[in-house]
Amino acid sequence: MKPLFFLILILLVSSNMNAQFNELWHKTHNGKGDYSDVFTCMTTDDAGNVYAAGYSMEIGENANFLMAKYNSSGTLLWHKTWNGSGNGPDQANAIQFANNRIYATGYVNSTIVGHDFFT
Repeated sequence: MKPLFFLILILLVSSNMNAQFNELWHKTHNGKGDYSDVFTCMTTDDAGNVYAAGYSMEIGENANFLMAKYNSSGTLLWHKTWNGSGNGPDQANAIQFANNRIYATGYVNSTIVGHDFFT
């Protein structure tokens, strides 16, 4: 419940500070594993699209790096997950929109060295 509350709170604050603080929209994300899915960070672009990143639990896998894009009305436009070669916990920790590109960073688990930076 905390991640959903956090997402709603950020949307309210980042949406030009709607004077009455009315909820513009809210969404939940349920990955293929039907387990915990958490957005740990988010940003917006100039068109009002919302980019969120974090992790999604998959069946037979650990947490996978997750990125999603919603339009200004809250419609999911796309989402993508990445599973490191070590099948360990993978997670996005920061996301930024700059120069018409979306950048996310975090870590993935590899079979060779354990956790690696992932951008």
